[in-house]
Amino acid sequence: MATIGSKKQEKKIAELSRIANEMYPDVNVASFKGAFRLGAKAAVEKSRFESWEEVVKEPADIRRAFFESLLNEAVSYFIKLVGEKNVDSLIEKIKVENEKYLKD
Repeated sequence: MATIGSKKQEKKIAELSRIANEMYPDVNVASFKGAFRLGAKAAVEKSRFESWEEVVKEPADIRRAFFESLLNEAVSYFIKLVGEKNVDSLIEKIKVENEKYLKD
């Protein structure tokens, strides 16, 4: 079953994937989106949530913690895409960009 988020979550992974693609243009946007989705799926399975969509209703601190879990689950996919030496800078950029989604 595909891991689909709310409209806001879908917009976020599209934007974060585009940013990642700008950093690493040799990797297509769809590959980054796939890594985010696989991370979200694994994070949901390890959380108290039934679906990724449920997370959007939570306060910012819980959404931030979930996103951290999503990134931890996706890191192995990101390594395959950008290499181990580049993954830390990718993750840091993504974390910074994610903060704007936690303001509402």
